[in-house]
Parts: sequence; C-alpha cells; structure tokens
Amino acid sequence: MIKRFQQREDLNQISISKRRYIPTREFYSHVIDSIEDYAVFTMDLDLKINSWNSGASKIFKYTEGEIIGQKFHFIFTQHDRTLGIPEKEIRLALDKGKAKDNRWHLC
Repeated sequence: MIKRFQQREDLNQISISKRRYIPTREFYSHVIDSIEDYAVFTMDLDLKINSWNSGASKIFKYTEGEIIGQKFHFIFTQHDRTLGIPEKEIRLALDKGKAKDNRWHLC
C-alpha cells in the first residue's frame, strides 16, 4: 500500500513539473543554435536574414554578424536564381509555413 501510494505521488510530481515548465524563447534559441549539421535561418518580410544558427555559419562560412540584414538570395546559384527558385521557395514557405531545401548552394 505504501509503495503504491509513493508511485502515485511520484507520478503526480512529474505531472505538476510538466505543467509548470514552459520553454522560453531563449530555450528554443539555444536548441536551434546547437544544430550544427543543418543551416537554420529565418527572414523578415523584406527577405532579409534575421536569424542564423551555428549550422548555417558552419555550412555557409558566414558569421551571424556578417549575414544578419542581408538578402537571402546570395545562397542560390546563378542558375537557380535565373530559374526563379528563391521566389518559388518563398511562396512555398508562405503557403506551408516552411520550405525544405535539398540542393547545392553557394558557400
């Protein structure tokens, strides 16, 4: 009886802990920045880069300070820019909320 009560109490504590913890913006920022095998960045409505993770720095060889405020088109090859690929990806991101890309980019 005591063991069963203890298990229930432990589960209640876990449940209370889960309800109390609300991840902050800073928490998510650290999680995204710790991803080093993928470039993760965001843009504002003018298509200027406004966030840049450590993976993007590693892959593209630009520091966050060098890239924030720059237009994102620079990562595409001239061929892709001629084909309108950046604009297509922007439309996809606006429609679906994200645009995954698996192609060659300029680094």
